[in-house]
Amino acid sequence: MKKGLLFLVFLSNLMLFAENKRSYNFYGFVRNDFYYNSRQNEESLDGIFNFYPKPVVPAAGINDINAVPQAEMLSIATRLGVDIKGGVFHNSAVSAKIEMDFAGSGSTYFLVRLRQAYVRFDRPTGNLLIGQTWHPLWGDVTPTVVSFNSGSPFQPFNRSPQVRYTLQPVKNIFLTGAAVWQMQTSSNGPVGFTPAYQKNSLTPNLFAGIQYSGTLFTAGGALDYKRIRPENGYMLSSMSAAAYAQYKEGLWCIKGKTVYGNNLADHIMPGGYGLYYNPSDNQFGYTSLTGSSSWVNIVYGKKWQVGAFAGLHQNLGSQLPMLYRNPAGQYTVYGRGFYKEQQELLDRLVRIAPFIIHSINDFTFGLEYNLTRAGYGTIQSDGKVSNPYSLTNHRIQASVVYNF
Repeated sequence: MKKGLLFLVFLSNLMLFAENKRSYNFYGFVRNDFYYNSRQNEESLDGIFNFYPKPVVPAAGINDINAVPQAEMLSIATRLGVDIKGGVFHNSAVSAKIEMDFAGSGSTYFLVRLRQAYVRFDRPTGNLLIGQTWHPLWGDVTPTVVSFNSGSPFQPFNRSPQVRYTLQPVKNIFLTGAAVWQMQTSSNGPVGFTPAYQKNSLTPNLFAGIQYSGTLFTAGGALDYKRIRPENGYMLSSMSAAAYAQYKEGLWCIKGKTVYGNNLADHIMPGGYGLYYNPSDNQFGYTSLTGSSSWVNIVYGKKWQVGAFAGLHQNLGSQLPMLYRNPAGQYTVYGRGFYKEQQELLDRLVRIAPFIIHSINDFTFGLEYNLTRAGYGTIQSDGKVSNPYSLTNHRIQASVVYNF
C-alpha cells in the first residue's frame, strides 16, 4: 500500500515536471558597423543610429560649423537574447523573451542595454503580452535596410513596457489593443527627454489596430492616443494614425507605411509640441505639431539581396497658433528637429538609400548608400516655416555580422 502511494506521488511529481519543462533558445550576433557622413548629423549611439543632417550654423570666420565630414567604426550593436518556452497557465502556453545589446544610451553607449523583456500567454484565438518590446506602431511591416536605424525617422522606432492583447476573431484577421508606458524613448519637454511627462499624466499611451495577414499579402491600420503633462497645470493630448501593406512572393518583397500624427518625438520622429497663448482667458497651454511620414521599400533576392528604401517626412504645422512667451521673443518648442537659438524647424526630409546584402553561412555583409536631404526654415506662429533652404548628407554604411 505504502509503495503504491509512493509510486503515485512519484508519478504526479514527474508529470508536474514534464508539464513545466522549459526550453531555451539562445541567439544573437556580433555586429561591426563602419560609416562615413559628408556633414554633421543628428544621431544616437555615436552615429550608428543616424537621423538627419544638422542645419547650417555660421560662426566667426566659418560659413557652417556643421559642414564637417565624419567617419567611425563601432561594435556596440552586438546583441544577445534568449527565447524561453514551456509551462501552462490557465490553459495558455507560456513563453518569454530577454534581449540585450551593448549600445547603452546617450554617451554611455558601451553599457549593456535592455531591449526586450516580456512574458507571453498564447491561446488558439489570441495572445496576451506583458513586458517591454516593440511599440505596436513599429508593427509587423518594417523596412529591410543595412543601417542600424531601421528606416528611422520615417519609420516609428520605439520599445516600451506594455500590456498588449491580440485577438484572432476569424482566419487571417488580427485585432490588437495595448496600453504602453514610456521608458528608453520618451517625450521631450521643459527638462529634456524623460518618461516623467507621461507618468505624471497618469494615462498610458493607448493603441488599437487591425491587421490582415495572408500568405502573400499583409495590410493593416492603427490609431494611437497619447496624453502627457509637460508642466504642472498643463496637459497635452495627441492622436496619430498609421496604415501599412506588404506583398511578398518568391524573391520579391514590396512594402510601405504611412504615419500621420502629432507629437511623435517619442518614436524618434520629427515634430513635437509648442507653447501657445489664449488671449481670451489669458492662459498658456501646449499645442502639437502635426507631421506626415511615409516610406516604401523594395527588396529582391535571398542570399544576395538588392533593394532600396525611400522616405518622405513633411511638417504640417501646429494645431493652434503659437505665441511668444519669453522676453527674447522666441517660440518655445519641444520635440525633434527644432533649434531654439536659430529658431529653425525641420520642415521636410527626403531619403533615398539603395543597398546590397550578402548572406553566406552564418555571416551577413551589407553595404548601403544613404542620401538624406533636409529642408529647414524659420518657424512661424502656425508651426510652419519661412525662408526655407535645403542641405544634403551623403552617408556610406557597411556592416559585417556573425549570427549565432
